[in-house]
Amino acid sequence: MSYGVHPYAVRFGRLPHDSAEMSGYELEDEVDGRFLTNEHWSGMRTDWFDAVDDALRAAGSEVRLLSFFNRGAPCPVGPTDDFPMIGHVRPDEVETLRAKLTAVVVSGDEGRAVAEVSSWLQALEPGEGLVTFYY
Repeated sequence: MSYGVHPYAVRFGRLPHDSAEMSGYELEDEVDGRFLTNEHWSGMRTDWFDAVDDALRAAGSEVRLLSFFNRGAPCPVGPTDDFPMIGHVRPDEVETLRAKLTAVVVSGDEGRAVAEVSSWLQALEPGEGLVTFYY
C-alpha cells in the first residue's frame, strides 16, 4: 500500500471547535482549507520522512520536518490508533520555517520534497497555517 501526506492551507480560526470526538479522518473532512500539491510526498512510506530529515541534517539544517508532520492536530481530536498521522505549522511559525527551508540546499528527490514543503508555506495567505494528514 502506498501512503502520502495530504497538506491543507487552513485558517486556524476556522478549525472545528467541536472536534474532540472526531477521528483524524473526520477532522480532515471538516478542515476548511485548500489542498496543496503533494507530488513529492505521495507514494511514500514512513522512511521517506527520515530520508528527507537526514538530507536536511547533512546540509547543515536544524529543521526536522517529521517534527511538524507528527506533532498532532492543531485542535483537539479523539484518540487515533495509528493513522492518520496529523501535523501542523501554526501561522506564527510559517515565515521562520519557510526561511530556514529556503536557505538550505538539498539535492535529489529529497531536495524536491523540501522545495515542495517550502512552496506550501509560500502559498499560505496571512493568517493561514498548514495542517497535514499522513495515511
